[in-house]
Amino acid sequence: MDIGDRLLNKNGKFVEIKNIQLRQKTNENTYRIKPAGSYRTTNFTSEHPIWTGNRGFVNASELTTNDWLEIPNVYHCYEDEYKNIVTTDADKKLAYFYGLFTGDGFTNINGNSYDIYMSIGKNETEFAKFYDDLV
Repeated sequence: MDIGDRLLNKNGKFVEIKNIQLRQKTNENTYRIKPAGSYRTTNFTSEHPIWTGNRGFVNASELTTNDWLEIPNVYHCYEDEYKNIVTTDADKKLAYFYGLFTGDGFTNINGNSYDIYMSIGKNETEFAKFYDDLV
């Protein structure tokens, strides 16, 4: 990371890095965070600020399972460009599936077939029903 690089802020906007705060840490605990419904995990130092919807910025070491992580959607700024592409209900369902599959899906070769899998959390009944109805 360098001055002038960009990062995603809590509002989903890319902003320029104006200063870099590096600290030399040795033998410090790190916190591995995996948001519900996501396959991605990230490691943070204890004092790294994490944006939550219920408490604002919270140090990684102070997060609880009651905190609601707000992860910016960087794609909302392109919404108008896609309105003319996705026009029918079938297009919308296929686009929705592509989004789910890209985020939380994978394939596997099983003998002579290619299998499609989705990683859906036990409380994500809306996604499970959509997938069941689609296939």
